[in-house]
Amino acid sequence: MIGSARNAVVVAMTKNVADELGPYGINVTVVHPGLTLTEHYLAQVDEVAETRGISREQAIQERFATNLLRRPMTATDVAYVVTFLASPKSAAINGDVIAVAGGSPGEIHY
Repeated sequence: MIGSARNAVVVAMTKNVADELGPYGINVTVVHPGLTLTEHYLAQVDEVAETRGISREQAIQERFATNLLRRPMTATDVAYVVTFLASPKSAAINGDVIAVAGGSPGEIHY
């Protein structure tokens, strides 16, 4: 519940700051990475794999099987999106939320 409240506040702040700074050519966008395969997360995956008696690879595969790409998102995936948003090519994106989670089946966000 705390994480959801925090995320709602970040989105509201992003939109308000974008409204204020947009006329000056300053874009503000929030990036919500979904579950991202990091060293910290790998430690958790290893615990799950050991508890269940499966391999690390199988535990990773099962955990990320629900996104549309059917693979783990990595810090590099998130960095690519942030790099694009920091470039002039993203000028039309302002005050928006960008999810970087590999896609959610069946969900429509607008």
